[in-house]
Amino acid sequence: MSKITTKASSRLGTLNLYNQSISVPTLVNFELTTDLTIGANNKGTGVIDKKGLVFNKTYKFLAKLAGSKNSIESTKIVWVIKYMSPSTSRNKFITLKAITVGPEFKLELKDKYKDIAGCEIEVSCYMEARPKKFHSNKYFVHNRFMYFDSSKVLNQVKQRMMYPWMIDQGASSLCGMACLYYILIQRDKYFYKKVAIELHRTGSYTFSNGYKIEPNSSMYDIKPTDSSYVKMKMDEADWIVLASTRSSESNLRYDGIETGSFDQLGAVNWMGMLTRMCKDVAGYSSAKSHDLGLVDVGKTIINKRNFSIDKLFEMDKKYKSGKKIIIMIQPKMIDDKKGDRDINSIHWVVYEGGLQFFDGDGHNVAIDSLHIGNVKFDIFTWGYNPKNSPRIISKQGISATNFSTNYYGHIEAK
Repeated sequence: MSKITTKASSRLGTLNLYNQSISVPTLVNFELTTDLTIGANNKGTGVIDKKGLVFNKTYKFLAKLAGSKNSIESTKIVWVIKYMSPSTSRNKFITLKAITVGPEFKLELKDKYKDIAGCEIEVSCYMEARPKKFHSNKYFVHNRFMYFDSSKVLNQVKQRMMYPWMIDQGASSLCGMACLYYILIQRDKYFYKKVAIELHRTGSYTFSNGYKIEPNSSMYDIKPTDSSYVKMKMDEADWIVLASTRSSESNLRYDGIETGSFDQLGAVNWMGMLTRMCKDVAGYSSAKSHDLGLVDVGKTIINKRNFSIDKLFEMDKKYKSGKKIIIMIQPKMIDDKKGDRDINSIHWVVYEGGLQFFDGDGHNVAIDSLHIGNVKFDIFTWGYNPKNSPRIISKQGISATNFSTNYYGHIEAK
């Protein structure tokens, strides 16, 4: 009797396995049913012809299963996304996993997945009941600034790491941001690279102190071929870094494109803001602002002494001691043009030493002399080499009067 029972049990077990294999569907393949979007091909050519996934869009994947409809709808599918992040994975794949009931999987690309930007992802799926049989496809996820060529941006960043004076605000009002990143590179050029590349790739950057750069979302849709961008006359890396940083600070929804006076107002770099950002962004331990106020102007009138020139001498001493000096001026000072103060026309430059004083006959004079007619010094501005640029203070220098008229104050950072 015992042998008969054993045989019956064995046959029953075989029958159950056979029935189960019929009821469980077979995974044939899967497909992405959502259209891909054209973006930069990232080969350094600037051509926009590469298909990929973009953020703020939902992508639907559909597993192809063979079997009865009822069994397909109740089948558990495991979806796996693998990618290698240039900033967080450290040469190891990062794996994201989701389980769906039924053949459809939705991937909603929101900010929580921003680390996927600029990466090739491998999407795989398999039935939970049969993990050894899976299918995989690879897709590219566009950088957050999807129309800006990553190879071009990287090359420009490397150039600025070697020659920070190449940062150029172009036709924008981002002179303060240009000065900010000019002194940031001088402090830590590799940190500048990290900020610039991550901004382009993920669209934002959070500093260790909690400060976050996150521009107006409309900037992500700008193309380098757009006429509004072309008019800015800025290289890709400069626009992404400078405009994104200023946009994050804007209460006027500055979107990186300046088409009128309101946009330019949104890009203005106020002294208090720039002073704070020397610490928050550029990473200097301290920063102080010094304004040339009405008191100094009054002293000049009463004592017949140019207190603006005294300020210049103080700035030079601070510079020689290792501090970074950012000066607020009117741009006409650079070409020694005459004119009254115009609060609507302010410009930030970085002081680079080389200070000289001249009398009316062009002879060098000391700072304590009352006969200073001209001054000469080096500055950084507009993407020109401070030591080799015809735009940076002419050979004749600038008149002491024009310097006083066009100087507003300065920031010192150390």
